[in-house]
Amino acid sequence: TTADVTVANTATQITGTFTVSKSVVDVDPGDPAAPELTGTVPVTWTATNDGAEIGTGTLSVNLDGTPVGPEGSFPVGTEISLTEDLSGIAVPPGFQWGSPVWIPGSTFTITDDTTVAVRLVNVLIEDSDERTVTVTKQVSGEGADPRYGYAISYNVDPLVPGEETRATRDLTVG
Repeated sequence: TTADVTVANTATQITGTFTVSKSVVDVDPGDPAAPELTGTVPVTWTATNDGAEIGTGTLSVNLDGTPVGPEGSFPVGTEISLTEDLSGIAVPPGFQWGSPVWIPGSTFTITDDTTVAVRLVNVLIEDSDERTVTVTKQVSGEGADPRYGYAISYNVDPLVPGEETRATRDLTVG
């Protein structure tokens, strides 16, 4: 006798998503002049999977920290890239934007069936006298060689929000 057997395998695609929350902080939190900002900022997202763009959109993210996410979800392995546009938000008089901080980053990968919670922090820096940092190199001890060079690398607040600027400077003894 012959038996007919039918086997059916069902595959379920694992998907995840993300949310973005935003806050604006003052570099000097004790400053009574720090303005309280309200409103929203557009955050544009692009999703790519296996090298192909599978979606784009823009989220209207509140400045009060409320998380906002896109409609739907994305297959595991999808890379999400985020950018914000601060051009529609007037910088309060007497302040300037510092560099944005994306936590865990402005580009990330959907790795499982959860929600990646992205935090975007913008820093308001009060316009005032130029700020300075002093770094002094000292050498001491048996193996100290004052001829050995050091260099420091540091971030500089950009003139255009979203553009990162780095500078490097050689240090001499003293």
